[in-house]
Amino acid sequence: MARSVSLFSGQRGLFVRSGSVVLAGAVATIGLISCNSIFGHACTLMACLDGVSVVIIGSASTEYSVELSDSEGGSKSDTCTTGPDGSCWRQFSNYHPEEVTVRVSGPDQEVSVTVRPDYQKSQPNGPDCTPTCYLATVALDLGAAG
Repeated sequence: MARSVSLFSGQRGLFVRSGSVVLAGAVATIGLISCNSIFGHACTLMACLDGVSVVIIGSASTEYSVELSDSEGGSKSDTCTTGPDGSCWRQFSNYHPEEVTVRVSGPDQEVSVTVRPDYQKSQPNGPDCTPTCYLATVALDLGAAG
């Protein structure tokens, strides 16, 4: 014997009727919220920056080469073109050396510094949720370095 299943909306939510059983969508939702309260909290999907960020303050509208290298043989590189304010920023994701040499070169100068990055832990969705990120920022003022 086949049972009919129908969906219909009422004043209190969406209902599913199968034979003599009626389930309210609102009741199921409340049940899920209650389970979530009992077993933990919901995690959002916020992301975070992870790795080493390099901020350059130099001449306006200038392209700089940015190279990072560490004692374990790891390296990263990119270019960075400053805006009208003379600054630019590059993110080197998933790179966490204990010590890193940052070399920035432009048309008229080259600056190299070795630093021990101070990584800051970030958990934007809470301590029980992913992701966990570690970010350090190295800022180079080429006007002060030259």
